[in-house]
Amino acid sequence: MMEIRTAIEALKQLKTTNIPVEINTDSAYLCNCMNQGWFKKWMNNGWVTAGKKPVENRQLWIELIELVEQFPFITFNKVKAHSGIPDK
Repeated sequence: MMEIRTAIEALKQLKTTNIPVEINTDSAYLCNCMNQGWFKKWMNNGWVTAGKKPVENRQLWIELIELVEQFPFITFNKVKAHSGIPDK
Protein backbone atom coordinates (compact mmCIF):
# COMPACT_ATOMS: atom_id res chain seq x y z
CA MET A 1 0.00 0.00 0.00
CA MET A 2 1.59 3.22 -1.19
CA GLU A 3 0.00 5.38 1.52
CA ILE A 4 1.76 3.41 4.26
CA ARG A 5 5.08 3.49 2.39
CA THR A 6 4.74 7.25 1.83
CA ALA A 7 4.16 7.88 5.55
CA ILE A 8 7.17 5.70 6.39
CA GLU A 9 9.44 7.54 3.97
CA ALA A 10 8.24 10.94 5.18
CA LEU A 11 8.98 10.09 8.81
CA LYS A 12 12.40 8.72 7.91
CA GLN A 13 13.31 12.12 6.44
CA LEU A 14 12.80 13.97 9.72
CA LYS A 15 15.99 14.77 11.61
CA THR A 16 14.38 15.07 15.04
CA THR A 17 11.47 13.34 16.73
CA ASN A 18 10.58 15.98 19.33
CA ILE A 19 8.50 18.09 16.95
CA PRO A 20 4.81 18.11 16.07
CA VAL A 21 4.20 16.06 12.93
CA GLU A 22 1.06 16.00 10.80
CA ILE A 23 0.56 13.33 8.18
CA ASN A 24 -2.09 14.36 5.65
CA THR A 25 -3.50 11.47 3.67
CA ASP A 26 -6.51 10.68 1.56
CA SER A 27 -6.43 7.13 2.91
CA ALA A 28 -9.21 6.55 5.41
CA TYR A 29 -7.67 3.13 6.06
CA LEU A 30 -4.35 4.63 7.16
CA CYS A 31 -5.99 7.41 9.17
CA ASN A 32 -8.43 5.12 10.94
CA CYS A 33 -5.79 2.54 11.69
CA MET A 34 -3.54 5.08 13.37
CA ASN A 35 -6.17 7.33 14.99
CA GLN A 36 -8.50 4.59 16.17
CA GLY A 37 -5.76 2.18 17.21
CA TRP A 38 -6.70 -0.67 14.89
CA PHE A 39 -3.05 -1.72 14.84
CA LYS A 40 -3.12 -2.33 18.61
CA LYS A 41 -5.96 -4.82 18.18
CA TRP A 42 -4.15 -6.47 15.27
CA MET A 43 -1.00 -6.84 17.32
CA ASN A 44 -2.93 -8.32 20.26
CA ASN A 45 -4.71 -10.74 17.92
CA GLY A 46 -1.53 -11.99 16.25
CA TRP A 47 -1.92 -9.71 13.22
CA VAL A 48 -5.39 -10.97 12.39
CA THR A 49 -8.28 -8.61 11.59
CA ALA A 50 -11.66 -8.58 13.31
CA GLY A 51 -12.84 -10.59 10.30
CA LYS A 52 -10.29 -13.30 11.18
CA LYS A 53 -8.14 -12.61 8.11
CA PRO A 54 -4.41 -11.86 8.14
CA VAL A 55 -3.62 -8.15 8.10
CA GLU A 56 -2.42 -7.15 4.66
CA ASN A 57 0.92 -5.35 4.40
CA ARG A 58 1.88 -6.46 7.90
CA GLN A 59 5.57 -5.64 7.49
CA LEU A 60 4.77 -2.11 6.31
CA TRP A 61 2.44 -1.57 9.28
CA ILE A 62 5.12 -2.80 11.67
CA GLU A 63 7.68 -0.45 10.15
CA LEU A 64 5.28 2.49 10.33
CA ILE A 65 4.28 1.76 13.92
CA GLU A 66 7.92 1.57 15.01
CA LEU A 67 8.54 4.98 13.46
CA VAL A 68 5.35 6.56 14.82
CA GLU A 69 6.24 5.45 18.34
CA GLN A 70 9.34 7.66 18.15
CA PHE A 71 7.23 10.80 17.71
CA PRO A 72 5.37 12.03 20.81
CA PHE A 73 3.42 14.63 18.80
CA ILE A 74 2.06 12.99 15.66
CA THR A 75 -1.37 13.23 14.07
CA PHE A 76 -2.89 11.66 10.99
CA ASN A 77 -5.38 13.82 9.10
CA LYS A 78 -7.81 12.57 6.47
CA VAL A 79 -7.95 14.96 3.53
CA LYS A 80 -9.90 14.89 0.31
CA ALA A 81 -7.85 13.52 -2.58
CA HIS A 82 -6.30 16.24 -4.73
CA SER A 83 -7.53 18.86 -2.27
CA GLY A 84 -4.81 21.35 -3.09
CA ILE A 85 -2.86 21.10 0.17
CA PRO A 86 0.61 22.29 -0.82
CA ASP A 87 3.75 20.41 0.10
CA LYS A 88 5.44 21.90 3.14
